[in-house]
Amino acid sequence: MQEHVLIIGCGQIGKRVATLLCKRDYKVTGTSRGDTVPAGWPEHCNHFSLDLDSSTYDLRNFSHTKAIFYFAPPQTQGEHDQRLQKFLTKLEPLKQLKKCVYISTTGVYGDCSGRWIDENEPLKPSNDRSRRRVSAEQQWRHWAGVHNCALSILRVSGIYAHNMLPIDRLKKGLSVLRQEDALPSNRIHADDLANICVRAMQVSTGEQIFNIADDQPSTMSDYFTQVAKRAGLPTPKVVDWQTAQTSMSPAMLSYLGESRRIRNNKIKQVLAIELQYANLDAGLDQCFPAPETKDKHLKE
Repeated sequence: MQEHVLIIGCGQIGKRVATLLCKRDYKVTGTSRGDTVPAGWPEHCNHFSLDLDSSTYDLRNFSHTKAIFYFAPPQTQGEHDQRLQKFLTKLEPLKQLKKCVYISTTGVYGDCSGRWIDENEPLKPSNDRSRRRVSAEQQWRHWAGVHNCALSILRVSGIYAHNMLPIDRLKKGLSVLRQEDALPSNRIHADDLANICVRAMQVSTGEQIFNIADDQPSTMSDYFTQVAKRAGLPTPKVVDWQTAQTSMSPAMLSYLGESRRIRNNKIKQVLAIELQYANLDAGLDQCFPAPETKDKHLKE
C-alpha cells in the first residue's frame, strides 16, 4: 500500500519534492491557498486548497497521512509564527503521522561575523523575520516531542534554481556591494534541497536539525554578478557600504548585514547526501546550460 505524504505549500520546493516522491511510489497531496492547481504541479499528485489563515479548515480527510512536509512561511508581522500555531492544533486527527520535515532558515543564527558554524551554534536572530522562524522551530519541537513524531528541521541558506534567480533585480539595474565590503553568504540549489527534504523524511529519526548549504560560500555580490554575466545582462553597479545604506532596501540591507559560513557535514554524514551542485559554478551551469547541451536535450 502506498504511503500518503502531505506537502503544505506547493511552491518551487514543494513541486520538486512532490515530483521526487511520486517517482518513488508515494501517494502525494499538496496544499496551497488558491483553488487552482499551481503551474508545474506534478499531474499524478493530488492538490487540496487550504487557507492556513482560516479558522475553519480541518485535516480529517488526511488521517492516513504518514509524513508532512511543512514549507509554508510564517505571516509577515510579529515575532511568533501564529500561522503554524493554528496548523498544529489541526493535526490531532492524523493518528498515523510519524515524520515531519520543516524548512527553516540559517537566519536563526543571526550575524556570526563570517565564522564557520554548525548546528550547535546558539540561535540569536536579529530581526522579526528570523524570530518567527525560531518560534516555528520551537513549536514543531514541542509538538513532535508530545506526539512522538520524528522531526527534521532544515536550516536553509539562500535557494536558487533556473526559475529562482534575481533576474528582475538585475534588469532594474540595482547595485551590489563592492567585493571588499561584501560578506560571506551561502546558497543551495533547489534540486539539492528537494533531495535533502526527501532523504530526511526517509531516513532521519528522532529530532534532527540540519544546516543546508553547498560546499562553497561566496558573497551576494559574486552571486548577482555571476548571474548577470550568464544571463547576458549588464554587470551590476558596485557601491560601498555607506552608499548602500541609502540606496538599498531595508530587506536587502538586513541580509547583507549578517554573515556566516555554513558547515554542511551533517547532511553528508547522517543523510548520506551527495550534492549535485556543490558550488555556485556547478549550479549556474545547470541554470544556464551551454548551447550544445540545449541541443542535446532537444534531440533526446
